[in-house]
Amino acid sequence: MKDTWKLKCIFLFISLLLISCYILFHNLGSNSLWGDEAQHAIVAMNIAKTGKLYPLMHKNNIYCEKEPLKIWITALIFKLFGINEFNARVVDASFGLLLTIVIFAFGTLIADCFFAFISALILITTPPIILSHCFRNGTQDSALVFFYSLSVILYLTFIYTDNEKFLYPAGISTFLGLLVKDIFSLTIPAFTFLIEIFLFKRRNIIRKKAWLFFIIFPIVSYLLWLFYSFNATNGLHYKVLYNNLGLNSQKALLHRFRKSHLFYVKLLIKYFLISIIASIIMFSFSKNSEKQKKAFIYSLSFIILYIICISIPARKIKRYIYPIFPIASLLPSIASENSYKKVKFIAEVLILTSIIQHFVYINNKISKTKIVTSHCIYNICSKNLNCKIFVDKEAIKFMNPGDRFYILNMLSKNITNKKQESNILITLCKKTKDKNKQIIRFTKKKGKLSEMCGIIYDSSIYINTCKGSNRRHHQLQGTNKEN
Repeated sequence: MKDTWKLKCIFLFISLLLISCYILFHNLGSNSLWGDEAQHAIVAMNIAKTGKLYPLMHKNNIYCEKEPLKIWITALIFKLFGINEFNARVVDASFGLLLTIVIFAFGTLIADCFFAFISALILITTPPIILSHCFRNGTQDSALVFFYSLSVILYLTFIYTDNEKFLYPAGISTFLGLLVKDIFSLTIPAFTFLIEIFLFKRRNIIRKKAWLFFIIFPIVSYLLWLFYSFNATNGLHYKVLYNNLGLNSQKALLHRFRKSHLFYVKLLIKYFLISIIASIIMFSFSKNSEKQKKAFIYSLSFIILYIICISIPARKIKRYIYPIFPIASLLPSIASENSYKKVKFIAEVLILTSIIQHFVYINNKISKTKIVTSHCIYNICSKNLNCKIFVDKEAIKFMNPGDRFYILNMLSKNITNKKQESNILITLCKKTKDKNKQIIRFTKKKGKLSEMCGIIYDSSIYINTCKGSNRRHHQLQGTNKEN
């Protein structure tokens, strides 16, 4: 029986690796770098070339938008294997692969290896975490999701095993999450404290040194890091952190950030409704052990607290909910322990149906990716052209969020507000003959097409005019005549 169980686990593990590698690495370097990932790649490229780790530099400017850990890892990849699109994203895909392995390993510890396999598949086939700003994009969210989830999973392992040694790496993982992106990871010790003290009423747990390390170490370490960072950047990091937390009400209330208070609840329902309902049914119809009860209630309570916390601010972005996706995907594994066979079979069928649907959708998206050889991190521009783009006051909110963020950051000093007849969209248009250039086309939101083009040089946009758009030529200053 043990040999059969081992063979089953090995087969499922290899299958999981093959499916995960296909989803995460297939056509990974096909798209040009754009938006946030273009900026992070520029910063990582500077580190790879200069060897200067901190403060981070975007060209000649200090870059404090993100914490440095994931950018350091990308810089190391650039240094070892070269600078290209694939290497700019391979760290993110690797974090996704590692997380699926961690989920599978934890699932086999607490339940049948088939449900461990299902839990890992739920995560790796959740469309937004794969396609948007995470495991297939060169952004910070992949590392944040990995370290955040690893910390929570290690704490769940502590609940199951009563082995305090798991709390030490859990605390370190929380701190590493803080070195990736803002203060998201501080919710781990905060929510754990609330659940343990007020829900489980285990006040004696405070006396455990390992538990105190898990709660206090990340907070103290992060405060020390902030002290160093504020000094190293002459206070610039403080200003950026202030804005990123949404404390700047003007930024928080931008049109693209305003969402309903149920925004995150709807997202969770959209992608995890079947698995959560199946988990609750299995949990209800099982001979629950004390450890299983605690683990399931801890996971469910953690998800609820997290959603409440991120739903309060006016500023809401889809990727903010990503850190709890892996926890939600673990619920079927936790609930399946000691559940009745018939109930488990029904749950398996329902969840696998959802997984197949998501996989087909993801496969469609990653298979249709067009290969583009040019991207923002090739440094070919030696001229410093000062171009100005005149945009309508309302134009920016109609742009794609990634494009808008890119424009506001790259051209913040050059954009001026001026009323125009219609709003403007920005979209990637086509390649030029030069492999290191790309055309950006500006078109009207409504009415007849009237186009302007820009060329990307090393993540900066320089404006020239397209054929048939001479009537807008007078609106440009410092026009680049070169095609």
